[in-house]
Amino acid sequence: MKKLIYILTVVFVFSLFVSRVDAATLNLTASSDTYKIGDTFDVNVKIDSENESINGVQATVKFDSTLLEVVKTDKASSVFDFWLTDPAIETGQLSFIAASTAGYDGQSLQVLGIIFKVKGAGTGDITLSDAAITAADGSGSNVLSQNNNLTVALASSVGKTKPTQIIREPSLAAGSPAKPVISVSLYPDPAKWNNVSANFFISWKLPSDVSGVAMVLDKSGSTIPAESEGLFESKQFSALNDGIYYIHARYKNNIGWGPTLHYKIANDTTPPAKFSIIFPDGQPTDLPMPVITYKSTDSLSGIARYEISVDQNAPIIVSTSSSNLPLQIPGKHVLKISAYDNAGNATQNSLDYEIISIEPPTITLTNKNVFTGEGGFFISGTANSKFKVRVELKDKSGNAVYTDLKIPDEKGSWNASIDTPLKKQTYQFEVATVDSRGAVSTVLKSELLTVRDRPILTIGSIEITLTWFFVLFILIVLGAFGLGYTSVKFAEDERSLDTIMAGRDIENVFNLFKKDIKVILSKYTDQGLESNGVMEAKVLLEKLLSRMEELKGYVKEDVGDIGNQRHFLRSVVNKIKDLLHIK
Repeated sequence: MKKLIYILTVVFVFSLFVSRVDAATLNLTASSDTYKIGDTFDVNVKIDSENESINGVQATVKFDSTLLEVVKTDKASSVFDFWLTDPAIETGQLSFIAASTAGYDGQSLQVLGIIFKVKGAGTGDITLSDAAITAADGSGSNVLSQNNNLTVALASSVGKTKPTQIIREPSLAAGSPAKPVISVSLYPDPAKWNNVSANFFISWKLPSDVSGVAMVLDKSGSTIPAESEGLFESKQFSALNDGIYYIHARYKNNIGWGPTLHYKIANDTTPPAKFSIIFPDGQPTDLPMPVITYKSTDSLSGIARYEISVDQNAPIIVSTSSSNLPLQIPGKHVLKISAYDNAGNATQNSLDYEIISIEPPTITLTNKNVFTGEGGFFISGTANSKFKVRVELKDKSGNAVYTDLKIPDEKGSWNASIDTPLKKQTYQFEVATVDSRGAVSTVLKSELLTVRDRPILTIGSIEITLTWFFVLFILIVLGAFGLGYTSVKFAEDERSLDTIMAGRDIENVFNLFKKDIKVILSKYTDQGLESNGVMEAKVLLEKLLSRMEELKGYVKEDVGDIGNQRHFLRSVVNKIKDLLHIK
């Protein structure tokens, strides 16, 4: 046990220095900002986790030892129950490292109470350094974003101070003053629970007839303040401990005192109690939606809800202390449950668990020769005849293009076929068994399957598809015209004028060819060629042959007896006809 604690200690200390994800603040608070020599006062170290679940903290508290001394420390109210380094008091500083097996979330999480005694007069700066706050995320990320220090005035004597007074003559009233309407910035809603503790201000607008204000803060709901503190529009109060408080306020005018306002402040900065997570049916289990139980308590504001999440998925919110997990897949999982009180504080616990797979299916056969736009995938296998088989075909992006449930025969054989035309890419079958409870097996994946273009010609082991055929055809046409243009070029010296005319005509027809070739490319770059696509291609090629005949006529008319060129063009036309079997 001691060895385990030592290991946990080393891991925790190391985790305090890993990557930062700024979120939480570490704060020092006191009940007043002024003390006299000889006074003792409490300073609380608190964490505002800013909606981040945290489970550890370290810091060094520094102060001027000529003005202040630490009388004692108080860990009793701390949310942390595992102190790796107990508060160690040295000259002018105090250091500690604390942790918890649970995670906590709140605006004023109590870390440590420190009782100081005033030794001398001056400005008492109490500061934090070497601080870190760890997230309860399994990696110990440091989420500290800011230290909020404390400064108190230390004097030889301190008199009772009144709120800042307003000097004016009140107007005469015909009746008693109205009930005050106040604003409390830190606690704006008297109907709600709060989870923050800090010095706070109350403010209001004075009616013109008011000549005095009486205000007190206590834990009674019916106090009637009777002593005026003068004429003022705001008042500061010290940080509140946990509990229910009331601000009592009323006005006085020339007629007398008016009715009393009783403003409720309910404050709870203590998170719910730690709790355990239990699988009543045991662990590991093959139950697809196992029952879990968990129960926390909160003595002040009460438990409001539980948030349950599995493997970082969005939480499920429940109000009961037991529930069924959502449908689970086989494998190891992490369960996190956070208990929230009505003030917004939270305590988190986590548990690793495992779902056992039911008997998976087998794959005995898949076909591989599937062509673009045709469909025809087939898969077969065996499974427990009491189960169903879920069959999915997924594309290379992981999207399911086919899903079905198959029922094995009495011998356990099953199969599935897909007639839906598919695009050219890779696919993969994923199959799993499903029982009557909804439990599933581990997923079995087939080898990668490829949908490809159907070849129009096979030479040995070489397959020539329609796309490659047209690429080859275009290259032949372009080469033929290149040779024709070259032969015209060679005749320039003897027939310059005729050659220019022939070149012009060849260029015109060549432009027509370019236009038709673009049509071919736009038609056949789409890999999902329909079954009648070849007939359409032949129509376009016949049109090309017609244009080639036009070229032959232009050249014959303008060039005359350039026999070699005419013979070349005729040869090209005849070869194309032979290739396409066109008469």
